[in-house]
Amino acid sequence: MSASTQDMTPRTTEPLGPAEVGPSHEAPARSGADPNRSTPPYPSGYVRGARMVRLEGFEEPFRMAEPERETYHRRFGILFVDDSSARRGGLGTVVRATNALGETCALKTLNTPVRAEHEDDVSFAARVDLAHTAFRAEYESHRSLSGFKGFPRLFGFAHIGDTPAIVMEWVEGVTLSVAARMLSVDEAGRVAPLVAARIGRDLADLLTRLDLVGDGFVHRDISPSNILVRTAHLSVTEQAADGAFDLCLIDFGSSVHLDPMGAPGYTMRYATLRRATPDYAPPEMLTGDLPNLVELRKSEKIDVYAAASVIFELACGLPPFELEGRAGESLYRIKMDEPPRPLVAAHHAAFHLGDVLMFEPEVAAVATEASLDVTDAHDELEFKRALDRVDGQLAEVLTPAFASGQEARPSAEALRDALSAFCARYAQNVRRALRGERLIPCRGEVRRREGRSPYAVNRLIGVVGMALSGAALVTVICVTALLLDGVTVLFRFGSFAARGEVPAALVGLTLAFPAVCAL
Repeated sequence: MSASTQDMTPRTTEPLGPAEVGPSHEAPARSGADPNRSTPPYPSGYVRGARMVRLEGFEEPFRMAEPERETYHRRFGILFVDDSSARRGGLGTVVRATNALGETCALKTLNTPVRAEHEDDVSFAARVDLAHTAFRAEYESHRSLSGFKGFPRLFGFAHIGDTPAIVMEWVEGVTLSVAARMLSVDEAGRVAPLVAARIGRDLADLLTRLDLVGDGFVHRDISPSNILVRTAHLSVTEQAADGAFDLCLIDFGSSVHLDPMGAPGYTMRYATLRRATPDYAPPEMLTGDLPNLVELRKSEKIDVYAAASVIFELACGLPPFELEGRAGESLYRIKMDEPPRPLVAAHHAAFHLGDVLMFEPEVAAVATEASLDVTDAHDELEFKRALDRVDGQLAEVLTPAFASGQEARPSAEALRDALSAFCARYAQNVRRALRGERLIPCRGEVRRREGRSPYAVNRLIGVVGMALSGAALVTVICVTALLLDGVTVLFRFGSFAARGEVPAALVGLTLAFPAVCAL
């Protein structure tokens, strides 16, 4: 994806509602059409105005038995495309599509190069061939990761006429850039340091899974637009409260395998098509004249640098290096020669600390525990100084990742462990800072329970409590109903009287009725 690319995978929304979906599975009637003439069936979830496309030469991403293979091909043979959902990237455009079974998927098609003025046929044909080859390479990279948690499932490769297409999972969620705006705690767009670190921890954990692919795998274009927060089960704010984020890495147009047997000129061949986003890219991705560039661009440290840049921007509201307005300067030299800007977190920048703490109940609880009133100027200053000390640890964790040399940067696993320690010990370190004690460093093994948000624990306790209460209620109802089965009951209402036996089912329903009403 090029530097100017916007979100290439659609910003997904909630499932289509009745206003967006046709009232039946039939196409809208055309004016003047024969009312007795039947119309072709359309899938559940069909969007009015959707364009039907036929996929030819479909290739499944894994081996299948012949009968199963034919069924699988028919499943994706015809798709109904919602062009209003289109998001264009540097190499391709992604749209939301639905098949005849009503299943939703994403369809990515190649952006065919446009002939330049006075460009000869040979040069143009070479550019088109290069784009097709790069698009196929993206599919092969994606196929290596399909099935791993944190990456979209891949369904296949095909052609729509002469245009290649990739069919993959449509991820219900929002890009990290959108999620950051939802979670921001001030007007500068900063995310609370603890929340930013938790997102970074889960992003770094996702990067560690890339090592499971053959000899390794490098994404090379990690940015907020290429990271999705899945919202199919929990909303963004609910994930923030739980202290864990369901992230998904997308857009593999710049990715590469760390295969020692691969073609040595692979990286350089697609350099004009497969780029990184400058705000987050390391120096080696912003130049083309280094002698060992091919090997430098096949290092996991590229993703570590980019991930640290994303985390920095979440916490600071700005990327680590000031590149805007410096078009005439070498971006490579800027990142090689200049240090990153200071990380100014929301707590330090806040005019009134209470305005930020209202979004951080965990941190506010520490102030309450210490009997501090953040509306009091003296207490606010004391608490802000303590938070500044602890937030400074996040900068200490991220700074090594911005080293100009790859050998000085931490591994993805080391970055994940450091961020995990920062998150797990944040509240404890704030207490220590208030007492003037030495902070616990962000290193060492973190126990699983130590790293969980207390709100996630509270939710788990609530779920378990509800389950136990429900089990006890059902047990009492069943036992009581069995004991009273067939008991003779006398009903009186004024002068009316009736006698009869009550079955166990009626007893059970009578006892369960109040509990059902309470739900």
